[in-house]
Amino acid sequence: MIDCVILGGGVIGCALARELARCGARVTLLEARSGVALAASGAAIGTLSYSPSAEMPEAWHRLAAPALAAHRALAAELATEISAPPAWHWPGRLNVVTTNEAEKYSRARLKADIAALDPAEAQRAAWQWLDKKPLHELEPALGPKAQGASVNPGMGWVDGAHLTRALADAARQYGATILQNSAVERLLWEGGRVVGALMGERAVRAAAVIVAAGAWSSHLEPRLALPVEPVRGQALHIDLSDIGLTLPLIRHLIGGEGIYLIPEGTGVAVGSTHERVGFQEGLTVGGISKLLSRATKLLPALEAAAWSRVRLWSGLRPTTPDTLPILGPDPRAPGLWWATGHFRSGILLAPITAALLAGSILEGTPLDERLSVARFTQEG
Repeated sequence: MIDCVILGGGVIGCALARELARCGARVTLLEARSGVALAASGAAIGTLSYSPSAEMPEAWHRLAAPALAAHRALAAELATEISAPPAWHWPGRLNVVTTNEAEKYSRARLKADIAALDPAEAQRAAWQWLDKKPLHELEPALGPKAQGASVNPGMGWVDGAHLTRALADAARQYGATILQNSAVERLLWEGGRVVGALMGERAVRAAAVIVAAGAWSSHLEPRLALPVEPVRGQALHIDLSDIGLTLPLIRHLIGGEGIYLIPEGTGVAVGSTHERVGFQEGLTVGGISKLLSRATKLLPALEAAAWSRVRLWSGLRPTTPDTLPILGPDPRAPGLWWATGHFRSGILLAPITAALLAGSILEGTPLDERLSVARFTQEG
């Protein structure tokens, strides 16, 4: 039985802890904060969406294409593992447009998506275009500027914080140890190999040490730093319970105007900005006003909500220069592994990332070299 230490209690770290423990490894997860899901994963609205024609590297598509199926499998598994699993919602996604130019682009993307689908795809016929009248019949709360939408069936969302905590609970059920308030100061080395992590005078030893600390992944050991950078995302939730509207206001995941909206509780969640401002957390007037302006353009009824019913938050998401995550062993440091840099897709890619990396750590299953550490090191 192999000992594994995971550094970071976000959705990637907790998914990996569960998967490794489920496969028989002895797992210790170290989280510097007072609990899991207190950084980007806790701030994530948790959209689950995949476009076969997305302008992303082919390596990302290979990782993302099976991600929705992996979430459905995870939902079934967690239902038997813990008492309070998160709720997944799969109503589909509407990509709403408000201009002729946007409609032309969206129609072309829909055509490309359909062409990229497997001919045996069960929901292939549901990938379609809706003109203004059927769109407003489907989502009556959309404003008059919404002139059409492409329909992406099978898409949805899951609350990022709830999912992360559920994965941690399931990991514990399989015997994993999760230590909070456990900031790692440096790696433990022996004979040129990483053999654990040091927290002050305490050492946690392991045959595999996995860095899954999100935007902070490269802070651990400067000489091994990889180009993982933070991108701030601001988001908000507007509660509509006291203004006489029929709820939920919307029923689908809605994308458009550079934002996305989902029904959440008695209101609507709106996300998110993408800002390269280093490690500056927090909120800005510009960021929130941009979200509100775009959200009310799509859903004018939001304008009636009281400001006191608006909840605001932000998070720092980890990205890399080529927008691909970093997955796999570090050729400069035997015993060290990386699972970071998922940017906006951490929730989406968590289950598939955990399965692939656990398979590589425990069974030696090869990983996609295009996601490797070596692409950013001299060894690459």
